[in-house]
Amino acid sequence: MVLGVCGGVGSGKSFVIEYLEKQGAFVILSDEVAKKISEEEGPALEKIRELFKDDNVLTSDGRMDRAKVAALIFNDEKKKNALNDILHPATKEEIIRMISDVKEKEPDRLVLLESAIFFETGCDKLVDKVLFVYADEDVRIKRLMDGRGYTEEKCRAIMAKQMSSEELKERCDYVVNNSGTLEETIRQCEEFLQ
Repeated sequence: MVLGVCGGVGSGKSFVIEYLEKQGAFVILSDEVAKKISEEEGPALEKIRELFKDDNVLTSDGRMDRAKVAALIFNDEKKKNALNDILHPATKEEIIRMISDVKEKEPDRLVLLESAIFFETGCDKLVDKVLFVYADEDVRIKRLMDGRGYTEEKCRAIMAKQMSSEELKERCDYVVNNSGTLEETIRQCEEFLQ
């Protein structure tokens, strides 16, 4: 089975994914795939260079400076959309290749596909079922403030740009509530695996 994993920032997707990986799942993180294709010499990096030719977004070794690009696109919808038009198709193509490779070698292995913008990028079309990792908003904000040093305003700004928990719950097949203790989350993951 190919299982999509989604959830808002600070929901604890990483914990759930790490736990399922320890149980034998093969994990594909879409952000890591996008990072790989934007750093390796290839068509995606060439198009990114062209898009940001006036902004000097490459590091000294020729890779994309992700922090600089993130800052440039945060409030520039046009550039953000142009970058997504480059990255999303190339990322999806690589993900399809990875899933196919695992299915061919280990047909019974659980494959997890995680994306912060799961439905927005069409990742739901690549999976059999979708797991939503949920956490209460106040829990998410506390995690982000404690773990990443974000201000409450920054947390709320990021969360406002993401799909709502209500909409995600409606669109997903399974929900793990990660608002409580780690033990409670693990118990839900074990129930899901059965």
